[in-house]
Amino acid sequence: MDQLVADKEAVTSQLASAEAQLRGIKAKGLAQARKIEGLEAELAKTRAEAAQTKAEAIQAKAEAEKTKVAADKSIAIYSREVVAIQAELREASDWEIRGNELSKCQARRETLEEIHARGFNLAVEIAEAKAWETDARFLVSSDEEDVVSGSRDEEGEEDVPEG
Repeated sequence: MDQLVADKEAVTSQLASAEAQLRGIKAKGLAQARKIEGLEAELAKTRAEAAQTKAEAIQAKAEAEKTKVAADKSIAIYSREVVAIQAELREASDWEIRGNELSKCQARRETLEEIHARGFNLAVEIAEAKAWETDARFLVSSDEEDVVSGSRDEEGEEDVPEG
């Protein structure tokens, strides 16, 4: 009987030890389960953040593309404007050169007329100077009809001295 009581106590103590170990393992398992749940929640949160970051990156890329397209359009418009302005500048420069040429022709004609007024016969030179002036005026004028209609400075063809 003592043997059975001793065996019973040994078995009881082993059972108590096994129960304590089982409770420890159970507590460890619960702690690990909670840790796993926490890690899974953190993983889900990280995945959601990654998905949001990816969506934001896609949106930023789309906005960058829109901005690039708008910038390209602006560049194209400004490039066309630059070409047009350069053409206007060339035209203005040409007009200025022609205007200067007209002024030279007028000055030469006036000089020849002054010399003629002093008694020198320069009718041919004056007629030639007037022709050059008319050509220069034609180049300067924006409308051919101004020159053809006879809108000249002060003198007409009848002012050419005879002889």
